[in-house]
Amino acid sequence: MNLIISNNKKIFDKYSNKNKIKLGNNFYIMAENLKANLLIHKNLFLFGNILGYYDKDNKFKKSSLKRLPKKYFNYKSFVKHSIEGYFVFIKNSNKKIQIKTDSRGIIDLFYNLDKKTLTISNNYYQICNLVHKKTLNNFAILNSLSTVAKRPPLRDSFFNEIKRLDFDQEIIIDRNKFKIIERKVNLPEYKEVSDETSATENYDQNFQEYIEIGNRKKKFLFMSSGWDSSFVLTKLIKKYGRKNVYPVVASLKFSKRSKIYNKFEIEKAKKICKHLDIKLNIIRVDYSYVEKYLNEINLISKKHMLTNSLAYFLHYNLIKQTIAKFGKGDFYSGEISDGSQNFGFSQYITLTDHTNNGYREYGDKMMNYLVGPSFLKKIFTKKYLGDPIYQLLSKKMNIKTEKIKKGVTKKEIIEKFLTSMFLSESRFPLNQKMSNYLNIRNKNNYINLFKQKYLSNLNIKNFKQIYAAYIYLYNKFHWQGSTVRTAYHIANDKGLDFINIFWNKKTMKFLSELPEEYGRGLELKETKYFEKKILRKSIDVDKLNISPHSYLSDTNELNAHIELIFYSPMNKIINKTFKRYRPQVIFDKKYFNHSYINKLLKKFNNKTANGDEADKIYTLFTVCKFFEEINY
Repeated sequence: MNLIISNNKKIFDKYSNKNKIKLGNNFYIMAENLKANLLIHKNLFLFGNILGYYDKDNKFKKSSLKRLPKKYFNYKSFVKHSIEGYFVFIKNSNKKIQIKTDSRGIIDLFYNLDKKTLTISNNYYQICNLVHKKTLNNFAILNSLSTVAKRPPLRDSFFNEIKRLDFDQEIIIDRNKFKIIERKVNLPEYKEVSDETSATENYDQNFQEYIEIGNRKKKFLFMSSGWDSSFVLTKLIKKYGRKNVYPVVASLKFSKRSKIYNKFEIEKAKKICKHLDIKLNIIRVDYSYVEKYLNEINLISKKHMLTNSLAYFLHYNLIKQTIAKFGKGDFYSGEISDGSQNFGFSQYITLTDHTNNGYREYGDKMMNYLVGPSFLKKIFTKKYLGDPIYQLLSKKMNIKTEKIKKGVTKKEIIEKFLTSMFLSESRFPLNQKMSNYLNIRNKNNYINLFKQKYLSNLNIKNFKQIYAAYIYLYNKFHWQGSTVRTAYHIANDKGLDFINIFWNKKTMKFLSELPEEYGRGLELKETKYFEKKILRKSIDVDKLNISPHSYLSDTNELNAHIELIFYSPMNKIINKTFKRYRPQVIFDKKYFNHSYINKLLKKFNNKTANGDEADKIYTLFTVCKFFEEINY
């Protein structure tokens, strides 16, 4: 359903009385079939879905929109993030209107303020058509090009005139005056674990509570050969029984010569499912049909401001084909575990110059150490330059780092860490280079906008808060991207729930406060320590060789992006888009590095790009393709 809230007479006059409700200050809520999709309780309006709530003892209770106890149906509960789900919440009292979104920003609320007219919508394409003058948001575009998210972070959209409501923000309309109220955030510090057994039980209990989410009998799981999906699979089987659980994995074919690109992943997933005595269901994703896929996801893309990441095609086919084969059910995933536990450094990709997984995992652990509190403390005390891990990895990865000058405060050093993590392509701490796409003259402007938009409401005092800061910002960057959010929107648009089992309030708190020695530093405890400790009770992980996702690129045979942009039907689609939407024309050369963009386009035309360059070319295409889809 497309929801609009506005005081624009030209908009609300188009809706019949049955499809609009008048609020104060001459504002209306509008939508087709409005009253069937809107829950009204006294002066409160809720649009979306509720999955559950946390009771007075902070225990999670499964619920739904219609079954939520009335005592929790109040503005305070929603503001305090006591309610889990994806929704828009509106309080209409006297002449004051308050509007908030859910605690993770799953439902997008885009808004435009034009003089005395405010328009809010959950449909990006709709609000784009209502805003006639639009200018490109350089910060949002650059971040989309430079990170795996391929989508603007939470407060931004591709246009300056259209913004997105943050889960820490609230729209206040008071006597025709509009303002955005921002919540100040006190980040927790990590805590020492006094009893490892109790901590393990606590971590496990969080999932036992949250696994109850969902209202349908059939439970579909996005399966891989990795730790996270295996962990979730054991929880689903224990709770719902094997006959109600359906693990699904994609068989990926990017080109004729790539054949089945993730054959190792499928082989390992089969072993895991056989060990757990459950059938693995294989869904075919063949990029020879990519034009068909693009046409089918077009409306979802435009509505939710999603670019065409490879994860998007994967999620779409998994959900669509699973429903066609087995009927409707709840979808589950272990996504975001990497970011929340080890900040993306747990996929054996930090050091790839050896095939041994033990070596590659310790490479990840070294990166975890460099982004963690121990190394940050060394920077505070000016003892970091001689650190052997810092010297080793910066040399191996060819990173040129910044030297901290005298007089730089601890807060400024933490901000530099966060800047490296969320703006730099390598995410290496103190990396001087932000993005190849960035015109170096605008580096400071890019960084200052990040600090102004995303750090100004954070109360950061010391190095013990660094893990909480990462997880907090992951909520606004990577987890808002076209690699994570696509599954939510595809499922929701089909009237189904998508449940990311790690993305819950209590698990996020646990991981925000987890100290370095539990798989985040140089000690011998492995990454994702508690998850693996629990999973080992159900699975002999060494025997089954559970590991991160397994592709042909792991053996240096083929690269997905090279296959996609040069040897699949996507090649013609990319060519066509670049001819209509030339990046050198639409992207401001004062902000973007046109020489680098020209270099990429030349390598695309000559078919000479390496794997990393092919990835960059495809990302450039996804942003240009989005502008093509919305007819900008």
